[in-house]
Amino acid sequence: MKDVYLMSSLGMSPGVVTGVIDCLQYEDLKERYNPKYIAVITTDNELTRLSLDVIEIDVQKYNPHIVIIPYIMNGLSDIFNEKDNERVMKTFVDAIKEGERFRSKGEIDEIHVNIAGGRKTMSGVFTSLSNIFPVDKVYHLLTTPEMERKGFIKNFLKSDGTVDKEKISSDDLKVNLHPKVANAPSTLVEIPILHAFNFERLLNLTREIEKQNKISEYNLVKIMVREEFLIREGKNSYSFTNKGRLLFNLIKYYISK
Repeated sequence: MKDVYLMSSLGMSPGVVTGVIDCLQYEDLKERYNPKYIAVITTDNELTRLSLDVIEIDVQKYNPHIVIIPYIMNGLSDIFNEKDNERVMKTFVDAIKEGERFRSKGEIDEIHVNIAGGRKTMSGVFTSLSNIFPVDKVYHLLTTPEMERKGFIKNFLKSDGTVDKEKISSDDLKVNLHPKVANAPSTLVEIPILHAFNFERLLNLTREIEKQNKISEYNLVKIMVREEFLIREGKNSYSFTNKGRLLFNLIKYYISK
C-alpha cells in the first residue's frame, strides 16, 4: 500500500472527495492507496465551504488518520475570467509544492490529482498542469445522475443553512458519500498523463532564463519551440509565446514558494 498526497478540486458535492477515498482504499486502481493528506482546492463560496465542512466531519468519523488541508481561494466565489483562472493555477502550484515537501520528508510515496469536483475549468487546469508538474496519477470519479443530484450540498443542510450531522450519517445520504461501501454505482477512472517535459530540466531552464544565463538546455528548448511555448528570433535568441509566458510565470512561482 502506498501513502498518497491527494489534491482534489471541490464544488458543491462533498462525495467527490469522500467517494474517492473509498475507491482508493478498495483498490479501484488495482492497487491499494492510503490518502494520508488531502489538499482540497475550492472557491470562497458559502456552499463550497459547507461542502468542505461535510468532508471534514465525514473524514473525522470514518478516516480520522487523514489530514485535510483546505486551499480556499479567498475572495474568489467563482471563476469568471482569465485572472480567476490564473488564481486556480497558482493555487494548484501552492498545493503541489506542499505535496513535494511531504514527499521530500518521506511522508508520502505519490502525488495524486482528483478532478471530479468544481468547475470544468478547474478540471482542465488540473489535468493540463499534471502533465507538467510532478504528479503521479490523475483520476475522475464516475457515478450516476441520481447520485450526483442527491449528493448536492443542500441535501446535507438544516433549514437554517447549517450542516446537519444526522443527515451525513443517514442511510439515504450516506450512500452518496460512500457509494463504494454501499455497493452503489461508483468507479474511479484513471486519466493518462504524459510528462512531455522533464520537470527538473524545466526548472533549470527557467532559472537560466530568469538570471539571463547562457542557455544549456538546447534539446528542451527545441521541444518548447515545437510545442509553441517559445519562438526563435535569431540563431541563439528566443521569445515566449503567450502560453509560454504563462508557463514560465507558473514555474517561477513554483520556485519562489
